[in-house]
Amino acid sequence: MVLRKKITFNVDEKSAKRNLERGAGIETILQALKQYAVDHKGDLPAGISAAPVEICSSSVARTSCRGLADLSVITRDGQYIGAIPSEPLKTKANGAGYLVSRDDVTKRLTVSAQFPEEGFTISKTR
Repeated sequence: MVLRKKITFNVDEKSAKRNLERGAGIETILQALKQYAVDHKGDLPAGISAAPVEICSSSVARTSCRGLADLSVITRDGQYIGAIPSEPLKTKANGAGYLVSRDDVTKRLTVSAQFPEEGFTISKTR
């Protein structure tokens, strides 16, 4: 009985740690996109649309980003971000596990984690 509780506690602790990592990844991506927009007169990378799309991993070739949001312009030469963070439980080899979208009216960006744990929604709009 004690062992079972300890294992459950460790799983919850690991889930909480991954959720914190997701929040940090979202913030990192949003900061890089914000700075990119400032430097480009409000324009955003072409891969961002109104519908949420998974961000392409920066560890794959751009040709592997078909169907994903290619944000390689913010990772090029590490000017805005060194690499796109990876969602801890991502499922696609060429995807980062985070979704990105923009509201065409308000011009606000939303980045969210696809696989949050413990019943949380982890998303930020700026």
